[in-house]
Amino acid sequence: MKREKKKRESKIQLRNMSSELINNLNTSITYLYKYVLLTIYILGNFGNIFSFLLFLRKSWRKKVCVFYFQVALFFNTCYLNCTTIGLTLINGFSFLFHNQNNFMCKGYFYFSFVFATISPTILILASIDRLLISSQNVDTRLYSSKRLAYFSISVSIIFWILVNIHLLFKVNMQQPYPFLRYCYYDSSEQYLNIVSISSTSIHVIFFVLMIALCLLSFKNVKQIRIISSHQRQVTRSMTKKDFQLLRCLFVQDLVFILFGMLIIINYLYMTATSYQTRTVLRSTIENFLKYLFNLFYAVPFAADFFVFILVSKAFRSECTRIVCRTVRKRPESIQNNEHRLCNT
Repeated sequence: MKREKKKRESKIQLRNMSSELINNLNTSITYLYKYVLLTIYILGNFGNIFSFLLFLRKSWRKKVCVFYFQVALFFNTCYLNCTTIGLTLINGFSFLFHNQNNFMCKGYFYFSFVFATISPTILILASIDRLLISSQNVDTRLYSSKRLAYFSISVSIIFWILVNIHLLFKVNMQQPYPFLRYCYYDSSEQYLNIVSISSTSIHVIFFVLMIALCLLSFKNVKQIRIISSHQRQVTRSMTKKDFQLLRCLFVQDLVFILFGMLIIINYLYMTATSYQTRTVLRSTIENFLKYLFNLFYAVPFAADFFVFILVSKAFRSECTRIVCRTVRKRPESIQNNEHRLCNT
């Protein structure tokens, strides 16, 4: 009898613990989207706008790679103000704005996909530009131009607008019951599988292209550094600022790959284990990880400013000058203070 009582008590304790864990995980999702994602949204907007305005300065405008960065910053800001703020309102504040009408429903899904695919495409085009500018062949370096940038970016934007246009027809307000209306894809399992597989494949292609182009660019950079400084000037090779921009681009690609890969891994895991029966606790944990990885996916769209600050010395010095002008203090005095601190 005592053993049976102990078993019952232990079972009750386990149920209580599991129910408490389930409640904590569900509550933590709300707090993560309410505070963490909202912080990412605010910092990302500030950083993207500040970086965009800084790149408008004369010392940066001549660089073709900077033009790619400006376009990427613009679409990153669009993603933050469409998808990120949307997820914050839906999951953090329970404001289901996309369920208000069919126009909001279609627009939210469509522009989320468009902005999520254009931004990494711009990074790939910037990587191609860095590959061209780092080439030892003079004729190849001439292809790095704003004319090519305008053309390639325009084609990419039109391409993704047309590719994702199916969402305008397949996403609608669903009403399975008279009292229940929600925004989602049409109830077709085949269509959902096509969307999931195509989205996963597109991101894998993005990852492979980013890694390959960056590695090839750094291979060219190694060859350039072997050449003497006099030969570099004669052949009009890369400047110090070009090297810094290449490093910034490489870090941006790594950030996108790192946080984008989490969603891919989660999707592959869910697909591989779809046949398994799930307990309530396991379903809650998997649901928590899905929401957490979706939150992390917003980081690459908000991290550009911090990448530029950490990697580019020229960007940091430009920010220092702006801060100096803002507080009406000469840059020379700040540089002297920094020099004194370094010597102590």
